[in-house]
Amino acid sequence: QLDENKDPIPGTEDQISNNDLNGRKVTFRLPIPNSIKTTQVKITHVFSDGSGSETMVLEVKGDAENGKYIEVSVTRFSKFILTPY
Repeated sequence: QLDENKDPIPGTEDQISNNDLNGRKVTFRLPIPNSIKTTQVKITHVFSDGSGSETMVLEVKGDAENGKYIEVSVTRFSKFILTPY
C-alpha cells in the first residue's frame, strides 16, 4: 500500500493492488525456468478485468547458475502467460 506521498507503507510492500498503481508503470523481475533455453520469451499479459491483453517479447537476463529472469513493466497486475520465443 502507498501513503499520501505514493511511498510504500512499511510492512505492506508485498500487498500492492492495481488501485495503488493508479495507472503508474511498475517494473519487476519474473523468474524464468532454466529449462527455457531461448534468449527471448513471449509474455501475454491477460487483463483481469476482461478488457483484453497485451503481448511483449522480452530478453531473458541472468544465467542458469544465478537465476534467469525477465524484467516486465506494466500498469496493472494480472495473469501472465510465458512462451519461449
